[in-house]
Amino acid sequence: MTTSLKERKMNIIFICGSLETGKDGVGDYTRRLAGQLIRLEHEASIVAIMDKYTNEPKEEIQYDNNTPILSLRIPYSNDCKLNFELTDKWLSDKNSDWLSFQYVPFSYNSKGLNFGIAEYLKQIAKGRKIHIMFHELWVWKRSDYDIKYWLWGKIQERIIASFRKKLTPEVVHTHTKFYKYSLEKLSYSVEFLPLFSNITSSIKIEPSSKMVSLKEKLLRNRKIDFVVFGEIHHGSPIDSFTSELAIWSKSNKVPVGIKFVGKNGNESSYWKNFCISNDLEVEDLGWQSDETVANALSNADIGITSTPFLLIEKSGSVAAMQTLGLPVICVARNLIVKNSDKIITSQKGVWEYQTGHFADYINGLTESFYPSEVSLKAVAEKFIFDLHQVS
Repeated sequence: MTTSLKERKMNIIFICGSLETGKDGVGDYTRRLAGQLIRLEHEASIVAIMDKYTNEPKEEIQYDNNTPILSLRIPYSNDCKLNFELTDKWLSDKNSDWLSFQYVPFSYNSKGLNFGIAEYLKQIAKGRKIHIMFHELWVWKRSDYDIKYWLWGKIQERIIASFRKKLTPEVVHTHTKFYKYSLEKLSYSVEFLPLFSNITSSIKIEPSSKMVSLKEKLLRNRKIDFVVFGEIHHGSPIDSFTSELAIWSKSNKVPVGIKFVGKNGNESSYWKNFCISNDLEVEDLGWQSDETVANALSNADIGITSTPFLLIEKSGSVAAMQTLGLPVICVARNLIVKNSDKIITSQKGVWEYQTGHFADYINGLTESFYPSEVSLKAVAEKFIFDLHQVS
C-alpha cells in the first residue's frame, strides 16, 4: 500500500540569518513556517547562522503559536566559515532529511556578496537534500546611468547562478512571479510558493464588511483611516500621493488620517513630513506586538505599501493587511528591469498608485475588492508537497 503524502513525515532544518522576533522578516517567516510544519506532525528546527541580535552562540527554544521550535543562534561574524563549522557540529546528531536555505543576500554578508557560502552549505548538508527559498535576489539599478548598482547586482546574480551548480538543490521556491522569471533565466527550475501574513492574530475580518464600512464612511463624509505597516522603501512618489490625497480630502470633505505602524525604517520621517506639510493627520505607533498591530490594521480602511509592484507578492506586510480585510495602495518606485513587460504580475486587492487617478481608485474601490486567501497552513502543505515530489 502506498504511503500518502500526509503520512510521510519529514525532518527539516532551516538555515536563515537572524531569529530575533519582530526584528528580521525572514527570521519571522522561517519561525512561522517551521511552527506550522511541526503542527502538521513533521519535525523542524532552525539555525540562525549570522544572527545580528545575539553576542554568543546559544541553543534555545523559540515559539510560534505556542509551538516549541529548537533553534541555534550564532552571532553575526566576518568569519562565515567559523559559523558554518559551529553549525556542522550542531547538526552532527540531527537525523534530518532536508536542509532548507532561506536566502536573502544581505543576511549573510553586509554587502550581499556571499562568496564561498555555497561550498560551506554543501559541506554541512552531508547527504541531506537541499532546498532554497529565494526571498530576495540582487540589487537593481536606480537609473539607466547607475553603473555602481548595475555592477553590484551583476556580481550578486553570478553568485546566485553558481548555487545551482554547486548545491544542485532538489527544490527551489520563491514568492514572486518576477523572481521566478529571473531565476528561470539562470536555468533554475522554480516553484512558486505564495506568502502568508507575517503577524499572528486571532482577529478575523470579513472583507465584504470592510467594504460596506468604507462605503458608508464615504457617503457620510466620515474620516478615512490609512495605515502604513512595514519598512518604507526609497524612491516612492510620496510627495505627489500625499498632495493628491489632501486635495481629494478637501474637495470631497472627507477627513483623512495616516497611521504608521511597526519598524518603518529611515524613510518614515520623509513620509511623515510630506503628510504633515499637506495637513494630513499623522499618528506613529512604532513597533508593537502582533495583536496590537492586528488591531491597528483591522481598524483601518486602506493600507499603503512602498514595496515595488513587481515585488508586491513578497511583502509579508501586504499579506498581513489583506488577511485583515484591507485593500492596499502601492506607492512605490518603478524598478528598472529589462523585459519587465513580459512578466505577468498582479495581486488581488492591490492597486498601483498612478498620479492623477486617486479619485478614480477610491470611486471604484467599494465595487471591486478581492481579499488575499493565502493561509499559513496552505503554504506549509504546498511546501511539503513540493519536497515530497523528489523524496
